[in-house]
Amino acid sequence: MNDYIKRYVYDVTRRLPENQREEVGKELLANIMDMLPDNASEEAIKSVLIELGDPRLLAASYRTKPRYLISPEWMDDYLQVLKIVLVVFGVVSLVTGLIDNIMNPESENVFGIIFEVFFSVIGQIIEGLLSAFTIVTLIFAGISAHQSKTTKSTWEPEHLPEIPKENVRKISKADSIVGLTLSVIFGAIFIYIVWNNQFYIGWYEDGDLQRILTPFFTEDVLIRFLPLIIASVVLTVIIYILKLKTGYWTITIAALHTADKALSIIIVFLLSTVTGLVNPDFWTEVAQLTDISATAFSEGFSKGFYGLAWFIAVTGTIDVIATWIKTLKPKQKELKAK
Repeated sequence: MNDYIKRYVYDVTRRLPENQREEVGKELLANIMDMLPDNASEEAIKSVLIELGDPRLLAASYRTKPRYLISPEWMDDYLQVLKIVLVVFGVVSLVTGLIDNIMNPESENVFGIIFEVFFSVIGQIIEGLLSAFTIVTLIFAGISAHQSKTTKSTWEPEHLPEIPKENVRKISKADSIVGLTLSVIFGAIFIYIVWNNQFYIGWYEDGDLQRILTPFFTEDVLIRFLPLIIASVVLTVIIYILKLKTGYWTITIAALHTADKALSIIIVFLLSTVTGLVNPDFWTEVAQLTDISATAFSEGFSKGFYGLAWFIAVTGTIDVIATWIKTLKPKQKELKAK
């Protein structure tokens, strides 16, 4: 079957509800074949497809449910554009909200900053999404209203989209959007707290949760890991953006995912083995309240942190293996259907 015919049928049926696609596809294919002569040339095929018209308009003629604000032939494009614009507005609101709230926090302790930034940013994201919805809807409503007064553009078979790859593991757009949002929010908060750890993590003065007497970390040691932490957060965000754009697992995404997990494991192991990460004075403060020595507290923390690093390494390795299986192994159900 000619590639133009396949792409035309796909472009029409992809705009229809799931339960209509197979039947309409068979009917449309039969109509096209009836209109073509035996051993039809590529030019003859293009001529028939041009006669059938723009796939968007043809798909609209198959719909049974009327739509009023946005005309049927523009509804699918409206929904597609709306999804993209919502993501863009959401990310922009997220970034601007994070910058505004992180640079000017009202709270003076770690938990207060986390809750303040989280809920403020969520509010700004919702406001941005509502603005995006309103703008896109008004634009397409105007296009639909004006369409009948303008000359429709000439449609050509070359405008047909490519048929997507088969036997691939799809990635949920909802999961990608949620993952992207949470990665940016909590990644930015984590970087900010690491950079300002001496003000938020440590031994607080009695009865005063806004004044730290002894920081938990040795600042000069922890700050050396900040570039690696930033790189890990940026890599995670890039992966979610690629997932959202592509929609299915690819070799590139799997490789980046593997690199991301490897970088996270390396960071945790380096943190668990570096000398002097925790401020010795902090363990002294803790030891004064118990019969356990500061050395015992320090050694216990180191062993626990090292064990946590191994746990993260094992779970990360399992996740990477599962990711490559999803990427390289085709979907059995689709194979059997052939």
